Amino acid sequence: MARERNRVCIIVGAGLSGLVQAAEILRKDILQPEELEILDRSKDYGGVWNAATYPGAGCDVFSVLYQVSWFRKADWSSFFPSGGELADYFRQFAEKFKLRSCTTFDANVIEAVWSDEKMVWTVITEDAVSRQRTTWTTKVLIYAPGTYNRSVTPDISGISSFKGEMWHTYNWPADADLSGKVVAYIGTGPSAVQILPSIQPAVKSLKVYVRSMTYCLPMSNATNTPAIQFLKKWVPGLLSVYAFVLGCIFGLWTYYLFRPGSWVARSAEWYCTKFFEQEVRDPILRDKLRPKGRIGDKRPLVSRNFYQILQKPNVDVITDSITLVDEKGIVSTPGHVAANDNLNRQAKENSSQNPLDVSLNILTPKGIHNDVDVIIWGTGFRMQGWGTAFKIVGRHGKALGEHWGEAPRTLYGMATSEFPNLLFVSGPNTVAPWASIISGIEIQALYNNRIIREIKKRSVNGRTFAIMPRVAAETQYTEALQPELEKLATSLKFGPRNYYVSEEGRNTFFFPFTQMYYRWLLRSINWDNYITVDGQEVYRS
Repeated sequence: MARERNRVCIIVGAGLSGLVQAAEILRKDILQPEELEILDRSKDYGGVWNAATYPGAGCDVFSVLYQVSWFRKADWSSFFPSGGELADYFRQFAEKFKLRSCTTFDANVIEAVWSDEKMVWTVITEDAVSRQRTTWTTKVLIYAPGTYNRSVTPDISGISSFKGEMWHTYNWPADADLSGKVVAYIGTGPSAVQILPSIQPAVKSLKVYVRSMTYCLPMSNATNTPAIQFLKKWVPGLLSVYAFVLGCIFGLWTYYLFRPGSWVARSAEWYCTKFFEQEVRDPILRDKLRPKGRIGDKRPLVSRNFYQILQKPNVDVITDSITLVDEKGIVSTPGHVAANDNLNRQAKENSSQNPLDVSLNILTPKGIHNDVDVIIWGTGFRMQGWGTAFKIVGRHGKALGEHWGEAPRTLYGMATSEFPNLLFVSGPNTVAPWASIISGIEIQALYNNRIIREIKKRSVNGRTFAIMPRVAAETQYTEALQPELEKLATSLKFGPRNYYVSEEGRNTFFFPFTQMYYRWLLRSINWDNYITVDGQEVYRS
């Protein structure tokens, strides 16, 4: 029999977004712990940093910026934090604010349904171990499952027939042993920069399949010496001042980095190209690895030794299109593929055929075959499909994924029409790549606090105060972003398809202005942008 529980607010997600929002609610006394519940399918806090256990896992944002402003850590071991260190930090954060008492792990959210009659959300969860289901009711539902949690493996013919070991970087086996094996690694995104240097010395042969390269910023990960850690910890205000100054410099530089034609973008492209040509002397390899777009059209890589790794004797760089996976390895055909849809189309054309002679580096009628022992997919995550991590049903029985399609419409990336009392953290168009994502989450959490406080205060006589954005308000806000987003390097007019842009060509990921402006937008609630479920004005209390 399903259990039933009631809360004032339920947060789905115990990663960065959910943790900061929950802690803000409790530390500002918006709700008591017994009125709040965090649901997460994982077994611990940290989101992507709890899951990212692959070799060399780490963050390419400065450690002093990648932390909560009111829970600063002075003794980071290095300039760029490791994945394990970040996972520990967020667990300590959860303990500090006593979040464990209001968290349910191993909770797979099946669906969340709004009732106009009862004026509550009903959330169904299933325990990942016992399979027991629990029914939760809540006045406020906060959707904060993050974006780096749905790994993507290309739809390539024959992939299920492979007899060796195979996994995505997000699901790295704890007992993985690559010693002396022939390994195929597909992808050259940020995780490749971390993984390949870690596994290259151990493997017999490493075959790196490249679809399209991006620019690489030559930066080393310097160690924070005990003296530096001591000063940051014990000199009053030093850590805050250091974070503020570095944040301003980094933010201003990155803001213009993503704007093609700017002095910063041109200088960075020149510098990265100069570094690339110094590191890669072979003309054939240069042609394979040279970026074809503009800096910022995909997430830039941060590494000083990545090109060196790709030139090791046991490493092969392959730019052929993968058309087939069979029981022994990978078949590829010459031709540089610039988009996943082309790769998938070619795979489907070959779906009913098999290569003839399969052996190591053998040219077959269907392409070049490489025998491999292990296939590792470094092919990223599904960043689009907002609101589809689980089924969310709003008014009139319409699911959020259906309501939005590939073009989510929100007010400030934090709420949407026809879904009363549904709030988002790290929702569509909220990430400013020139600022730490955590500082953006803090801004959103404070705004959501104001909404939750009003809902709790105005819910009287057993009836929930339920509000949602006006259609006109969210449409005006969403459409105002797109012309500015077209000016960024992520626009398809500047380079290949990237995960920030939907199939319709809309950037649903970035906020195109400064984070200071976003903070100003969310400085207070403009109730004129909201209506009640009865269609009434929301008057200021």
